[in-house]
Amino acid sequence: MDSSRHSVVIVAFLLAFSIMASDICIKSEARGPIYKSHCDKDFECRVGCHNIMCGCRAVCIDHVCQCPHPSSTNNNILGVAPPN
Repeated sequence: MDSSRHSVVIVAFLLAFSIMASDICIKSEARGPIYKSHCDKDFECRVGCHNIMCGCRAVCIDHVCQCPHPSSTNNNILGVAPPN
């Protein structure tokens, strides 16, 4: 009985490990392939919205379509303190 119980524990452990490993692999593939397209102007990156991560917000940086930096998208912040 002890050997069969030991075998069941090993099989359960291997099954749990394989489920977790496959789940990690699926999550890493969910982001999709890395799509890099060469460009000269920002509008070339927005045609078709091919960038999976940022869609139509992609901009041309160093002749490659990329997502804009978070600091460059917050340009509606005024540098003036609100009145008291």
